[in-house]
Amino acid sequence: MTDSRSPSEKRPDPTRMANQPALTTSSGAVWIIVGALFVLASAYPLSALLVFEPGAAFPLAVATAATILVLYVLIILTPLFVRRGRRRLRMMAAFFIAMVALAVVGLVACVALQSAGIGG
Repeated sequence: MTDSRSPSEKRPDPTRMANQPALTTSSGAVWIIVGALFVLASAYPLSALLVFEPGAAFPLAVATAATILVLYVLIILTPLFVRRGRRRLRMMAAFFIAMVALAVVGLVACVALQSAGIGG
């Protein structure tokens, strides 16, 4: 079966977001920088829960902080073990998204536990 499209129709559309060179040739440094900024931003409320209000949410805050750090370390290690390209960038983005989702869920759960006074 042959492809009946003309050669111009077979070429990737450069205006499509998925075909942008920046999305496939980046080193991934942006994910490392943004990840570091997010770790710093999430450290403030977690450290407040750990230092100033060590109550019912303490174990969950420790687990959330540790998991955020592990995900950030995975972001840092990905360029060392995965070849440059879409796969590397997608993995780094997935680790960052997981880090953000975990931080939001963990912080909301910590606040709920702290305000309810469960276990403390």
